[in-house]
Amino acid sequence: MKLVKPDELVELGSGSSTKTRLLLEAMHGTGGRWYVPIEISETALYQAAKMLSSDYDWLHIDGYVGNYTTDLPLLQRRGRRLLTFLGSSLGNYTNETRAEFLAMLGNALQPGDALLLGIDLVKDEETMVLAYNDSAGISARFNLNVLVMLNRELGADFDVSNFTHSPVWNAENSGVESHIRANKGMTVSLPGLGTSIELGEGEGIFPAISCKFTREGVTRELGDAGLEVTQWYTDSAAMYGVLVAAPKI
Repeated sequence: MKLVKPDELVELGSGSSTKTRLLLEAMHGTGGRWYVPIEISETALYQAAKMLSSDYDWLHIDGYVGNYTTDLPLLQRRGRRLLTFLGSSLGNYTNETRAEFLAMLGNALQPGDALLLGIDLVKDEETMVLAYNDSAGISARFNLNVLVMLNRELGADFDVSNFTHSPVWNAENSGVESHIRANKGMTVSLPGLGTSIELGEGEGIFPAISCKFTREGVTRELGDAGLEVTQWYTDSAAMYGVLVAAPKI
């Protein structure tokens, strides 16, 4: 934080802002006062702002309820900016959409600004696949809930019990694909779309990918977006990475 010395901290997908407190306190130590969270949940944003305002009387909060992929360019600038995108959400973008997203981040930064980015690193295939197929079945329930939502929102008639959560590693795209496969052949109606689909045994739906990164790969992608990695940190097992990038001069 001493190297960046931001006047404002802009966080994309801020959620409860719990993890942000360390950054806010560090920013305060270098003179920064503004926190600009962008969060799609109005309830989460309001509750976080209320707690932070109570704990930090020096902090000015200007929260935005919205989608950071469209609303980031609209933000008012209050000086030197630290843009943060933590967690591992970058991996939810495909190669093409990720390039567009990183370009948008680069365009939101000026000389003197910085990006603090969290990424999930490539590990051995077994570890990565098991992370999306945990023994407690949490990942499976989360993935199969897509069918529940289609039933609710589109009036579909998916029988969730006839589907299996099946994550696989796609080496070409460096991502874990969370497939939902049919256990038998079936016809599924989707009245909300005015159509139906035929699924054979083993066929299914591919609702999400979670891409993983290497230091070399993400450095190259950021470079294509006009950003240069200036600092790099990982845990002792190199499972997860955090980096600081700045606009190329």
